[in-house]
Amino acid sequence: MKKTMVMLFLVALMLPVVLMSGCGAKTPDEKADAIVSELNDSLQLTDVQRRNLDSIMNEILNKRTQIDRQLADQIQYGFTSQLRKDKFDPAEFEEFMLKYNEQSNEMVRFIGQKLSEFHAMLSPPQRNRLVEEIAKNRERWLMQ
Repeated sequence: MKKTMVMLFLVALMLPVVLMSGCGAKTPDEKADAIVSELNDSLQLTDVQRRNLDSIMNEILNKRTQIDRQLADQIQYGFTSQLRKDKFDPAEFEEFMLKYNEQSNEMVRFIGQKLSEFHAMLSPPQRNRLVEEIAKNRERWLMQ
């Protein structure tokens, strides 16, 4: 009886972990595909709009990959070079982080340009539907 209770407890403990580990998109590409698919369904995009959206999403993913690689190398170098020193220099670290923020801001500007392209390709009814979807899903997004 005790062994059965322990097994039931372990199963009950592991079940949510197993179920949650397979849920949702994992990679940036999978997340982007899910977003494009959702936009296509909710906005009823034309074939031309869908191709344009795919192109925009690919440009964003490529830029993200490029910046992420640069940042990963810079972060590793900047942080490890500080750790190798006898004394950690907060001013040098702050300067390094400012460069990191500049590259992050570059990505924000790029995404802003791409959102402008996306906005331009939508019809007024599609833009209104998009606003409605954003408002409807606000709570769901805040919970993630």
